[in-house]
Amino acid sequence: MRADYEQRMQSLTVDMLRMREEMQQRTVYMQREMQRYQATAMATAAAMAAAKKEVGERRKEIDATRSKMDGLMERLYSGHEHNVTLQANISTAQDHAGESPAGSEGLVEAHLAVAPRRGCCSCGSRVV
Repeated sequence: MRADYEQRMQSLTVDMLRMREEMQQRTVYMQREMQRYQATAMATAAAMAAAKKEVGERRKEIDATRSKMDGLMERLYSGHEHNVTLQANISTAQDHAGESPAGSEGLVEAHLAVAPRRGCCSCGSRVV
């Protein structure tokens, strides 16, 4: 019976050593996997930060472009309103003077000569 007991103890000791070795190998494997995943996570975080920065820069560019477009649209509508007013004035002046549309060039030139002048851009042309 003692021999069975010692044989069983030896068998359990061998199993315990085998399991300890196996657990150590698994621990090393898990550490390597964790390091690999950590490196991947860090690279992903860096890529996300770069993408977020890029999105912020593009958003600023879009906002600047939108601001410029709003200014241009405002000038366009202002010019359209001024054009409508000018056409109404020309029409009224023609009705009072009894002139034909062919003679309206003088009225337009007279209006442009008296109207305030503003530069529209670097080319020096004027917008009335």
